[in-house]
Amino acid sequence: MAVYQAEDSVAAIIEGVLAQEADFETELVIGDDCSRDQTRAICEDYAQRYPDRIRLLPATVKLGANANAIRTLSSCRGKYIAICNSDTRWTDPLKLKKQVAFLEAQPDYGLVYTDIELQPRSGSPVKTHQQRYPSGDIFPELLQGNFIQSGTTVFRREYLPGRSVTTLDQTISDYLRWLYIAARTNVHFLPEKTAVCTRPSGLPVHAASIPATNRQAFRKALLQLLPAYTPSAIQARTPAEREHLFFSILSLLAGTSAPLRLKAGVLRTLPRHFPGLQNMVKSGKEKITALLPRISQKPLATN
Repeated sequence: MAVYQAEDSVAAIIEGVLAQEADFETELVIGDDCSRDQTRAICEDYAQRYPDRIRLLPATVKLGANANAIRTLSSCRGKYIAICNSDTRWTDPLKLKKQVAFLEAQPDYGLVYTDIELQPRSGSPVKTHQQRYPSGDIFPELLQGNFIQSGTTVFRREYLPGRSVTTLDQTISDYLRWLYIAARTNVHFLPEKTAVCTRPSGLPVHAASIPATNRQAFRKALLQLLPAYTPSAIQARTPAEREHLFFSILSLLAGTSAPLRLKAGVLRTLPRHFPGLQNMVKSGKEKITALLPRISQKPLATN
């Protein structure tokens, strides 16, 4: 739990963690980023009352959201890591137990995420923000936009990515973290609401919504991730899905300013995503056919 200026919510969030009914040991690691309100005092009180379950990380200078998140994650010692941000409260006391049980039984899966209730600070609750949550080899879907809420996740600590993909704005870093994991292992969706998010926007990040100043850095991070992705044998891709991924990678290569060495590494992975010549020709014909009516409707230029 990385926190800053969260005096109104941090106690309820900590209580949601303490309420977990698990048959294994858990440790709540709290990284307070020099909050100026009562957040630190509240966390200290809980750490003193539960010294065997809560570890508060000292901070003498303000680090910023991303650096604080990195040091908090890096201080975790468990086999699995669950994230509980200062805007997310766990509501299911069996959340950790169910997610860890799945990962223990399925060694070829590295992350479990769940549904979440989005509760704006004003107005009515939002029931859902996603029509379908995929499982298995989710990397191609995740490449189109982030649908994983951090506060619902449990993942194997061995998949904690290095600093190379966590040096952007914290919201984007969560997205890169899930891409990093999904490129290397299968991901499971547990169809239950286990938490409530009180962030006003409360919605996941999509690449198109990333500020232009960070977009190139984000794309470079994606180029670093792509060579690690090998389509899972568990989940066969349809030609249409392979085609979409193929052209997404080409678009990323064309629109990113990156060293040739980095792009060459991604180019070498393209053959494994190639949807086949027959499907490419068929797709090309369909796109041309769809364009013809629009072209014929345009008025001819006159002198």
